[in-house]
Formats: sequence, C-alpha cells, structure tokens
Amino acid sequence: DGSWGVNGGLGNNRVAMTSLAGLAFLAHGDTPAQGRYAVRVAKAVEYVLSCANPHNGLICDPSGGSQMHEHGYAMLFLAQAHGTHPSQRTNEKIRTVLGKSVELTSRSQSDLGGWLYTPDSSGHEGSVTVTQIEGLRAAKDAGIYVNKQVISKAIHFMKVSQNPDGSIAYMPPARGIGTPALTAAGIAVMYNAGEFNKDTTPIIEKCQKFIEISMKNASVESIDQGHKFYTHLYLSQSMFLAGGKHWNKYFPKMRKHLLETQSKEGAWHGNVGPSFDTAVACFILQIPYRYLPILQK
Repeated sequence: DGSWGVNGGLGNNRVAMTSLAGLAFLAHGDTPAQGRYAVRVAKAVEYVLSCANPHNGLICDPSGGSQMHEHGYAMLFLAQAHGTHPSQRTNEKIRTVLGKSVELTSRSQSDLGGWLYTPDSSGHEGSVTVTQIEGLRAAKDAGIYVNKQVISKAIHFMKVSQNPDGSIAYMPPARGIGTPALTAAGIAVMYNAGEFNKDTTPIIEKCQKFIEISMKNASVESIDQGHKFYTHLYLSQSMFLAGGKHWNKYFPKMRKHLLETQSKEGAWHGNVGPSFDTAVACFILQIPYRYLPILQK
C-alpha cells in the first residue's frame, strides 16, 4: 500500500513513518515523477493522501499512536512533494489536503500557542508543537495560507518553554530539565517560523548556547539522552540552518558516526525502529544536497 511501519514498540504510526521515509527519498533528489525511487515516492504520497480525513483535515493512521505527531510529519512531507507529481489531479489533491490540514492545525492550537497529541486545543506539549510549526512553514512555502497569528502564538509557546539555561522544556511554563532534542527542535522551528525578530533571536541564541555546552560535555553520538535519531533529526537541521561554525563542528562528526554504524543490510538501529532510524539517518546525510525546500536558506 506504499507505507512503512515503525517496526518497534511504539505503535503503528504508519503515516509518520511513511512521511519520514518519503522525505529521505525526496532529500536524495527523487520525486514522484523522476529518479531511481520515483515509484516508491509516488506510492508514499498516495498512501499519506489516503489517510487524510476529508471532513476535518486530520492526516493520521487510524491504528496509530499520536495523531498530531503523524499530522505534522504528513504536512511536512506533502508540502515538500507538492507540485512534483506527474498527475496534475494528484498535485491538486495534495494542495487541497494541505489546506485542510493547516486549518485543522490552526484551530487545534492551545491558548498558549502549542499543540497536544490529539487535535484538542485544551492542551499542549513541546514535541508535538515542533512538528506543527515545521509543517505549517512547509505548507506556507508551498503556497498554502497560514495565519500569522498562529505562528506568533507558537513563538510565544517556545519562549515560555525556555529554561534559564537556554534549554527547552517539555511543557510550559518552563520546568524540569530541558533536553538537547527539544532544544535543537526549538532552534529549527524558530528558523522555520520565518522572519528573525526581537522575539525569535534571543530564543535561538540561548538554545544554541545550551547545545554548545551539551556537545562539549558529550560526543555527537551520545548527546541524545536515549532518543538518538529523534534528537539528530532536529539537531542536524538546527546546525545546518545556523550554518558556519555550528554546522562545521557537527556534520563531519555525525557523518563519520553514521557511516560507521550502518548495519550490513543498510539500516540503522536506534530506540524507535529501523524505518524511523534509517529514514532520519538518510535525511541527515543528504542535507548538504539542499534538495528539500525546508533546507533552503
């Protein structure tokens, strides 16, 4: 049916896994219309589209886990694939699904500016929020209307989630120990939010200082605190978008580590499952190609 599963202990989440696998192929330069893996990308697009609810706009695997995690990754993937399908009808369907998905995300935002595991505006937490912000940015780049107020509220959410040491906490008001994963995601989504201004710049700078300290105290591959590939999905983006010394310190070490830890069958193995882990590893290694619109500076 064109999907990938998690192959792990965290539920099906086929929309999320398929979206990330699709991103890995797109980052390689393949599209539904051309490239060695064009057929696989086209099938991935069709599968994700088939999981979009035409009534409320939610894109998720009915038998999966976190609906809004899936929804965010689906928005990101479809927005990167928008306009590349050989069928004009499918391109129009992608646009329609993206429009409805943005509407669902917008009305599911909490008063504080974040999102929860289900499309419910009564709550919020950090890991879901970063998927929505990145999905919204990608959709906006694809020409879908995104209300600026939604982005402004999301920036506020990240601001009130930041600890004094610069790390991003799981849930605002900032409390507990912030993680490198959410902090790196904070950097990525602030860049993805669009214009740099008095609201985003201080958040980014404080996040970067926390990441720098974390990387000094640990090797690149051990900074994850048990969430290796999830951490590096966002850490790689944040270092690339920051550019310069940040990227130059990060990528050569991470590239070396990934090339040394790939299994004989071609997969990578972390704590989620080979579909997720391998898709993220491929994504990271192909960032320098800059094929994806989200990686354009």
